[in-house]
Amino acid sequence: PVMPAARRALDPPENVDVLCDGETPRIITWRGQRISVTPALGPERLSGDWWDDGYRRDYWRCESGIGEMVVFLDPANDAWAVQAWND
Repeated sequence: PVMPAARRALDPPENVDVLCDGETPRIITWRGQRISVTPALGPERLSGDWWDDGYRRDYWRCESGIGEMVVFLDPANDAWAVQAWND
């Protein structure tokens, strides 16, 4: 039987460089590796309560040669990070 991919969550998430086509991630540079993304599904926006230290993140599920990656953009500091990946 084929084993399903394992989800690997990062705590804390790791910063990455992301090149986009419009808003859509196309290339992720992570741990010194340049990773092409096809396709990228999203964004899925998560946000916290404004009265309780609110936050906002746009998550993307990105297919790549190393498996599916979950990356997010934090508009508060305009930074991308990897939250998890499946291998």
